[in-house]
Amino acid sequence: MGPVKAITLDAAGTLIRPYPSIGAVYADIVESHEGHAEPEILEERFHKVFHENIDAAVPMDRTFWKKIVSKTYGDTCPKSNFEACFNDLWDAFGEGHRWVLLDGVEDILHQLKKQGLQLAILSNNDSRLRQVLEDKGIATLFDKLFISEEIGCRKPSIEIFHHVEQTLDLEPIELLHVGDSPREDYHGARNAGWNTVLIARKCPPGVQQSDWVTSLSLVPTKGRQKQIEGERGL
Repeated sequence: MGPVKAITLDAAGTLIRPYPSIGAVYADIVESHEGHAEPEILEERFHKVFHENIDAAVPMDRTFWKKIVSKTYGDTCPKSNFEACFNDLWDAFGEGHRWVLLDGVEDILHQLKKQGLQLAILSNNDSRLRQVLEDKGIATLFDKLFISEEIGCRKPSIEIFHHVEQTLDLEPIELLHVGDSPREDYHGARNAGWNTVLIARKCPPGVQQSDWVTSLSLVPTKGRQKQIEGERGL
């Protein structure tokens, strides 16, 4: 095993989250289009609809999101206003003020850079993410942004991990992926032969304890540990 040379990080849920919440943003936008719904209800609906409709074979493009938004709003948005409401919501999630950095993100990224590691984003997202990262002031900390809708495949597909390997000219064992989804981030990376660290409050079934941390703040230590293990051939 060689030492880790690059770390890829998931974006939403790992580095950033919607502010103040997905439901609150949905509620704010629909209010401006003569609709109304409580943020908590929209939040619950969104997660239910998203997980029911996510399919690895279906692009997460504007058409996909229009379906998700329509099902989330239901009858809370007047039909005559839905198109304008959706357009505003689409734009909203591409604006930095609708997102917040998780605690300590900027300092942690600087720590990882000081370890001599390449940093990249590897996210199931679309081009709006680029502006969000710019607005939040962290885009320049990354050597590369790998965004699924720009590449044409997404985690946990092994193709997107191979794309990263080829672009960075690195072997799987030289790469470490960090994210918060057991399926997309942890198992996706492991199936590609990568090192991986999962961020979660509790260690989920099927995840090795040595690959799990409770906070992004622990990633620099874990990343350094994996570098040392690689240098020793462990």
